[in-house]
Amino acid sequence: MCGHPSYLDDAGVGTGGCVVKRAALFCESPTQGGCDCVTDDATCGCNIPCENKCHANEYAASCGGPPAPPPRSVTYADPPPECRSVGAFPSGGSFYCCPCR
Repeated sequence: MCGHPSYLDDAGVGTGGCVVKRAALFCESPTQGGCDCVTDDATCGCNIPCENKCHANEYAASCGGPPAPPPRSVTYADPPPECRSVGAFPSGGSFYCCPCR
């Protein structure tokens, strides 16, 4: 894994952090649907061909998510400004590719 800002490492349920991994995979099949994920391996677990949207000199980040039910709220971390958006997921949040530091 290449270098990234330490504030992105606080990922976890309810913390509002980003998940940082090696690849942002988008997997699609005309007959089997698709899946998307950030991962350290070559699959999202859906057993169909995947494309990594990040380059070799980038890491993947997944930031954001669904709103928390009242009375609790979650403020999600933003990716560094030099990251580029490569997609979003239905529950809220986005996938990013970010340059290594």
